[in-house]
Amino acid sequence: ERYELYTERVRAIAYFGSRSLIDLYGGDWDRYPSPLGIRDLVRYPRQVFREGAARVGRELMVRRSVREIANAYRGVCKSKYETLSRYHFAICYENARLDGFMIEKLFDCLLVGTIPVYLGDPGVASRVPEDCFIDRRRFSDYRALREYMSTLAADDIERHRKAGRKFLESDRFVPFSKHQFARRFVSDALSVFEGITHVPSGQHGG
Repeated sequence: ERYELYTERVRAIAYFGSRSLIDLYGGDWDRYPSPLGIRDLVRYPRQVFREGAARVGRELMVRRSVREIANAYRGVCKSKYETLSRYHFAICYENARLDGFMIEKLFDCLLVGTIPVYLGDPGVASRVPEDCFIDRRRFSDYRALREYMSTLAADDIERHRKAGRKFLESDRFVPFSKHQFARRFVSDALSVFEGITHVPSGQHGG
């Protein structure tokens, strides 16, 4: 549970939402979180007992932040890329804080010229140049983060955007490209297939 970042995402929304400094998009943010119920206990008893306290804590945090979330909520966007492109910054948190775990969030921001405020992969700087994003870990709290972003001039923002475009056009981005994913998927699938069809010598039936 210490790896999950949903709770931190809610903290960010609550802080900026209470100051009318963030627009929130996505499904189900206008609904209360479902409480732990008897169905959970019957179907997933071990998970509930192991994770119950953390789940309850997350749900209570969301409930306490309902007003701020409602203040920021703008519904479901029709186009993620078009919507992102209208903003200088975007809260860009992975679902979990795990080494090497990066999905599309950061790259979507870079693609449309939005500066990601990133939290997730501890080794992100070894994979993506630091001038492409704002590292949330550098700031003690959201007030410090807000003050930093407010000091960035138009030239600073443009430098971040250019760094993002440069990275997407560089060899460093290749491991994250759809072409590399397709090659890796096919390679891994063939390896699995060969492992299934290969019968080691001396193990033939009959």
